[in-house]
Amino acid sequence: MKKIGIVSIERTINTNILSFDEMYASVGMNTGNFMFTEAVYRQLNADTQCIGFSYNPEKANKELDHIVIPAANWINSYSDWGWLCDILEKTHIPVTVVGLGIQNDNNNIDNFQASVSSIRLAKILSQKSPLISVRGQVTKSYLQNLGIKNSIVTGCPSLYMRLDDYKNSIDKRESIVIQSTRYGMSKKFLQEDSINNSLFAICKKLDADMVLQSEIEEIMILVKQDSEARDISDNVLNYLSELYGFERRSDFFDFLRQRCRVFFDVNHWSNFLRDRYGVIGTRLHGAIIALNSGVPALLIPHDSRTSEMANFAGIPTLAASEAASLNTLEGAKEKLSHADVKKFQATRARNGIIYRSFLTACNLPYREEALF
Repeated sequence: MKKIGIVSIERTINTNILSFDEMYASVGMNTGNFMFTEAVYRQLNADTQCIGFSYNPEKANKELDHIVIPAANWINSYSDWGWLCDILEKTHIPVTVVGLGIQNDNNNIDNFQASVSSIRLAKILSQKSPLISVRGQVTKSYLQNLGIKNSIVTGCPSLYMRLDDYKNSIDKRESIVIQSTRYGMSKKFLQEDSINNSLFAICKKLDADMVLQSEIEEIMILVKQDSEARDISDNVLNYLSELYGFERRSDFFDFLRQRCRVFFDVNHWSNFLRDRYGVIGTRLHGAIIALNSGVPALLIPHDSRTSEMANFAGIPTLAASEAASLNTLEGAKEKLSHADVKKFQATRARNGIIYRSFLTACNLPYREEALF
């Protein structure tokens, strides 16, 4: 069986033995990374092993047949990929990247300028494999402008990941799930007039559930409780309470523990969603895991990364202006009832043919049963 090294985060995280900082770093500061990472492991019909990001190229050349890199919005203006480029240049076995994308505020790439190392990374990857898998047409066009002609739009590998077939609970909850996008909490974020700011208050207003992915303070409180959460300053806790719309900090803590969740396993995440009415938010992978679980979802595109994926994959979307005006649970359910899930499923089936052809062209054996 082919031996493939995966450049990725670990598939499982033991939150009990790691400090919060270690845990947060180990998931790449976003649990959505589990989605595309786990998808690749499940889909490849090979002897796969996680080799991490700082793998030994000499050891890989001797012991592996192929390296696969599940990627994300790595072509951007701020990342320094020089260290990875140096490793890749010493790697002489095939290297295939899956799901590479650009990060830009909008879909206009005319004035977009990636960092020097992002461009270097893309060019090296284009030389290591017959094809580069990219997330959407915006990324493909940008790479073409750089002279990279061997990219193919497949979207994210998570689009094609089959999930365990859990059954809904007998008493299916009527709650919906809201997801926003935030990392650290600050006064600046609190004062922003943005959809990502508004969604936290909407969650509280609708008494909805929230799945957290990168919201560092809430995740720390939920995972570490009092042991490390004491390090969060009073100012930040006050900002959080106000962000969600609570006058008393104790009410914010109650809501957080009753309504907010963070998952370190995609099956547990999927199972939770199957007991919910639907998902609305700006989280790309939050929408994908819902749709792959048979649960309606509406993605609110807020940058080029989410827009190009939604366009390619047929992910149902909701304009930020419509989401910001959600005032009732019934209104949110009405929006979700119009999500064109069948279009997404049909698009996924068509794009799945492209994805399989990409894997074949790159000499990557796959498990048919793991793919939509």
